[in-house]
Amino acid sequence: MEVDEFEEVKRDLKKSIEALSKSEDFDPILIKKIKNICKKNDRNVCLAQKLLYVQLRRNHCVVRLNCVRIMDQLFQRSHSFRNLVIDDFQTFVDLTLGSDPSKPLPAPISQNKKLRRESIKMIKEWHEKFGEGYKKLRLSFNFLKQIVDFDDLSLINDEERLKRIERQEKLERIWAERIRKVSDEIAEYSVDIQSWSTRTKNLFDVLDIAGNKVDTSSYSEEISGQYNILTRRLLPKTKAWIVTLTKAGNSTDHGLMRRAIDLKNRLGRSLVKFESLNIAFDQIEVKEECIIKVERTSEPVIDPTTWEATVKKVTGEDLKLNLQLEDNDKVIKSENIDAPINIDAPIPGVSGSSSVPKIRLEDITEPDQMIVDPEKSRFWVSDHREGQVLSIGCTQRVTEFSGTSEPVKWTCRAKLDSGQLCPRMDRNKCPFHGVIVARDEEGLLVEQVEKKINFDLVSKSRAKRNGMKSADKWDETSRTRLEKKIFNKNSASRVAKDLRKYDKIRTKDKFVDQFNY
Repeated sequence: MEVDEFEEVKRDLKKSIEALSKSEDFDPILIKKIKNICKKNDRNVCLAQKLLYVQLRRNHCVVRLNCVRIMDQLFQRSHSFRNLVIDDFQTFVDLTLGSDPSKPLPAPISQNKKLRRESIKMIKEWHEKFGEGYKKLRLSFNFLKQIVDFDDLSLINDEERLKRIERQEKLERIWAERIRKVSDEIAEYSVDIQSWSTRTKNLFDVLDIAGNKVDTSSYSEEISGQYNILTRRLLPKTKAWIVTLTKAGNSTDHGLMRRAIDLKNRLGRSLVKFESLNIAFDQIEVKEECIIKVERTSEPVIDPTTWEATVKKVTGEDLKLNLQLEDNDKVIKSENIDAPINIDAPIPGVSGSSSVPKIRLEDITEPDQMIVDPEKSRFWVSDHREGQVLSIGCTQRVTEFSGTSEPVKWTCRAKLDSGQLCPRMDRNKCPFHGVIVARDEEGLLVEQVEKKINFDLVSKSRAKRNGMKSADKWDETSRTRLEKKIFNKNSASRVAKDLRKYDKIRTKDKFVDQFNY
């Protein structure tokens, strides 16, 4: 009877551990069931430890992660389970940390870091909580310090950790160099600042002693010079020093920061004194300033990218189009217009029988003209057209649109992958989903509502997929599937063969398409 009961407990415990270790979501009901079974006696605890190590040896990183979480729950509550795990602690470390290069963690690769961090974090918590009572756990923790960084929760020789440390050291070197540069600049500018401060103090003392008896305009040049040195050189420099030292963060030199702030405050007080003089410094004219007058020519500047500038550059002559149109009462004629333009004719796009009294000359555009010159043309032309004047295009009349434009009041409403509806407002056709048609609130065509109902009934009857994805397909995406096909060895070989074939054809007949040869 006792054997049958144990076998039943064994099957139940095995089924629960396998189900929880292979589930994508950590089910609290199953873990509670496992803890209740282990709570009955130590024999069940020993059985749970063995079953967990069986699952921990599986070549699936997510299964191992779930096993570590189950073991943490039992480790926190059972003395017997703690002894069993500590006795075989080396196996636990090899299967969860992957510190041995000959025993790397299994796929999926994306979950390796998570498993390692979770395991290191749990070992650290176990040592903090139970290290005093379990000597072997304490010794194991001290030994792991040689290969594990418990502060960073990673291996000491982890590639990502090494890159991060290298990046951090590089940044520290950069900021140390910037701080050193700021220190040198402060030492260099201190003499200039002291000299400027002395000169400015003497200037203010003269103004204070003289009072209203001295005309400040006689000192305007000196005041303006000192003010410009302050606002254009000294004050911006001190602000730049403070910004650099602030961005340096923990690497900054606090003594240097205080010195830079003191200099900025001193210069700020001097700036207040200058502003209290009520002098318009931007309007003071320095005697030594050279005033350069730029004489503008009356000739219009030609845009070098226009056709007119190109023709002038090629032919050396100005392009003068015939825009002299003769007015008449009812007709406007041009030498290049074959038919007269009736001004009484209604303008296209304008309703009604209204007519305009005349056509504005700026509304008419004449075609461009070009002289055929084979020597100066970049295109090959026949010799019989040399010297001819060609008209490019035709005479056109440009009018403003005077109709009405109705605003678009509807959206595409096609269903997107995110579950939302397409918000584009186009008149007839959406560039992403085609012709705009009537859709319901869910983004489906009105005539497809019945099909959707039938599809929902069929989809609800489908069985839900059990278990988790395999380790090989865990990280698989549409991109990786396409990469396997595109970068397949056989596909790449066929593409390379075709490219070599075309290169051979191109190099064999290298000059066949060049008439100069």
